Amino acid sequence: MNKTLYFIRHAQAEHNIDVDKYGKDILTDWKYLDAKLTEKGREQRKELLKKDELKEIDIIFVSPLTRTLETSEILCNLNKPIVALELVRERLGVRPCDKRRNISEQKTRFTKIDFSLCEDDEDKLWKLNHRETEEELKQRIELFLKWIKKTEYNKIAIITHNGYILRLCNKVLGIKVEKVKNCDIFKIQL
Repeated sequence: MNKTLYFIRHAQAEHNIDVDKYGKDILTDWKYLDAKLTEKGREQRKELLKKDELKEIDIIFVSPLTRTLETSEILCNLNKPIVALELVRERLGVRPCDKRRNISEQKTRFTKIDFSLCEDDEDKLWKLNHRETEEELKQRIELFLKWIKKTEYNKIAIITHNGYILRLCNKVLGIKVEKVKNCDIFKIQL
């Protein structure tokens, strides 16, 4: 059976504002560690509940970074399982905004999200001295797509990041996309 995937970019986070003002060089600043949503971002995520296509989904997979988890919180109202998944994280390494908090901390804050697929409490995937290469990220996305095809679910929402969605489209699927706005949905059929 065909699968319908709804890739959703997280709502506006703290680092997004400053990148627009000052450029990507600011992303190495530790003040953005696992960036949280802004007030505007908390408002943006309310729009997700108005999207009719999300009412049909079977499950939601979410990156275990705070901004995606905060975005997904509002979807608890849909009464669908929400599962944190390392495979749909932003590009790994170097930028503190992409380093996640310990899973034990996230479990305490996000009690309605299932973290059972996150194997390590500490973020062992993120490295200070190594930024995941384009090829490594492409391979991780391809691994996710293979994995998702084997799941029992057919209508799946994935709350992830702009960089992940851009590489999924441009590098893996061959669809030209330049930027995905916060809380936009990119639908694909497998």
